[in-house]
Amino acid sequence: MGVEFNFNEKSFEKKLRKEVKKNALNASYDFTCPKCGAIFKAKVGKNVCPKCGTEIELKPDSSWNKL
Repeated sequence: MGVEFNFNEKSFEKKLRKEVKKNALNASYDFTCPKCGAIFKAKVGKNVCPKCGTEIELKPDSSWNKL
């Protein structure tokens, strides 16, 4: 007695890539301030160093387009 199901590999891959990209864009990353060297958590977008107040914008590079 077997169970059969339809699996759409392309649809699954598309949904998986979308979810991975969304999670990567919302994640926090350890970042070192280029001005004072402080290490802090930063997200994609505008960030401010908690130590010296330097404004830093993190942008995804072209490799993110592969997601």
